[in-house]
Formats: sequence, structure tokens, C-alpha cells
Amino acid sequence: IDDSVLVCGFPKIFRQDGDEIVHGDLNLLLSVASSADDYFMLQVDWERLVQAGRVVLPPDQTDFGGASGGPAFLYDGGCNPLVGLVSQAGDTLPLWRIASLSQSSAAVETGPVVPV
Repeated sequence: IDDSVLVCGFPKIFRQDGDEIVHGDLNLLLSVASSADDYFMLQVDWERLVQAGRVVLPPDQTDFGGASGGPAFLYDGGCNPLVGLVSQAGDTLPLWRIASLSQSSAAVETGPVVPV
């Protein structure tokens, strides 16, 4: 709780100009509000939110839908390890649910193999 996490992503609202996906568009520095063994929650607080992306988001008007699957990095001033993936974010959700990396890697290991 209270650790800083950098969340990257590409919500649907940024996809209007073309098919290019650039994770630099949305980079938000948020604090961990609560945590459990397999997930943690980030509180979107516009007064304390640090926007580090290429695009500055208008406060209280952003639909974050489509950001699921984006990486979440622990912001520790050093190597910033990957700690999870966005598993739930939306237009009316002030909390983001982040699946911990341990949970995500277990799902990948046990999931079906899909030919590419």
C-alpha cells in the first residue's frame, strides 16, 4: 500500500487517429490503494495523479476502457520492475485492478497453446 506504480497503456479513446499503438501516450503514476496475494488496486485521484505520457488527459473526462493488458511497473527510482498487468479499468471506475505478475505468469503457464 502507498507504493508508486507506473501504468502504461492505450485506451480506446486514443485509437481514433489510426491503428498505431504507442504506450508512451498514457503513462500514469498512481499509488497502490489496497493489495491482496494475486492483485492490487490503484486509486485514480486526479489531484495527486502524475501524468508522464505524451498526451495530457483532461481531468474527470477520460474513459480508460481498453487499457486492460497494459503493464504496471513498480516506480522505485531504480530498475522499475514489471509487477502486474491492468486487468480492469473503465470510464466510471476510479479504481484500477492490477493482476499481479505472479498471477499472470501462472495463467500463461497453464493456459492453452494457440498456434499463431
